[in-house]
This record gives sequence, C-alpha cells and structure tokens, in this order.
Amino acid sequence: MLFVSIEGIDGSGKSTLARNLKKNLLELGRPVFLTREPTDRFFITESEQRNRTAENAIELFFRFTIDRLYHQKAINSELDQNRIVISDRYIHSSYAYQGPLMESLLGGMDTTLEWMMNVSRIITRIPDLILFLDMEPDRITSRIARRRERSGFEEPGYLKMVRTYYQKMIGSNWVVIDSTLPVEKVTMVAMEAVLGKLP
Repeated sequence: MLFVSIEGIDGSGKSTLARNLKKNLLELGRPVFLTREPTDRFFITESEQRNRTAENAIELFFRFTIDRLYHQKAINSELDQNRIVISDRYIHSSYAYQGPLMESLLGGMDTTLEWMMNVSRIITRIPDLILFLDMEPDRITSRIARRRERSGFEEPGYLKMVRTYYQKMIGSNWVVIDSTLPVEKVTMVAMEAVLGKLP
C-alpha cells in the first residue's frame, strides 16, 4: 500500500504526528500499521547512548542496521496485507544521528553518507514518503527538558549536525514540515501529503 517514515531531531514531534496520522487514517477507513525504530528487539545502554566516539557510532550503526533488517520483514508483511505503514524513524535516522560522529574516521559528510548507504544496501524497503519535521535545535531545548526519558542524543550542538545531515538528504519523496507550527497544522500538512500518495 504505502510506507511512510517520520523523521526529525529529538523533540520535533514525530511520535505525536505518527499517532495523529494513524487516528485520522483509521477514521477514513484506511488500515494502518504503526511502528518505530529502534524496535523492541534493540537494546542500548545509557553509556552507549552518551558515547560520542566514532568507533561507538560505527558499532551502533551496524546494530541499528541489523535491527532494521528484521524490521523491514515486518513492514513488508504489513504492506502485503494492504496496510499503510507509518514508522516513527527509519533508515535516515541512522544516517543523521551516527553520521556526524563517524566523520573523523570516514572523512566529510559526502563520504560518510556514501559509506553508510553502501552498508545499507541490504535494506531494500525504502519509504514511499518521508515526512521531515524540521526545527532549529535551539528552539527544541524546552520540549526535550519536559521529557521524563531522555535518549542521550539531545545536546543542541550535536543536534545541529544531525539536522545538517537530514537537510543534505532531502529528496523528491520528502515533505519538509515546520514543526514549530501548531500540532493540528502539522497533522493537516502531513495528512495531505499521505493522501496525495494513496490510490
């Protein structure tokens, strides 16, 4: 049917949008499967989350890729059942979050992205539509501060690099949404994009 991923830096509203899209699509009678990355089979320690070394980033990238290899099987199964699949994060999160930390070993952004994409050739299920919730990292600090659980990836300086990677990857199947807009407006723009892709 349709595979949609929602991307953006921490605190940009991805999970909220995913839930809202599912609710709205179900109300229209469209079958929906909501999923996320990392999946429940993935485990990461707090120290690993806060480790900013290139070596740790490369290890995490491989582990996220293996998790995604299993994840795409579940996604393909749901698509085969004619469901709309919405994933809160997918492959581009790995590129954006691990990429900046790998550059010291792999070179600049272009060579780092090329290396990650080559490793990810085993991931053949690519989203039909990528909704990118964009926001200046400096404006997101207050949202993150209200969270009970933190991911370890929320430092503003690091998030600026993550955002730069996201912006580099924007392509024809991406829709960029200003996540500072009211939730209702963000949902409306996203719904228009999703419905525009459906038969």
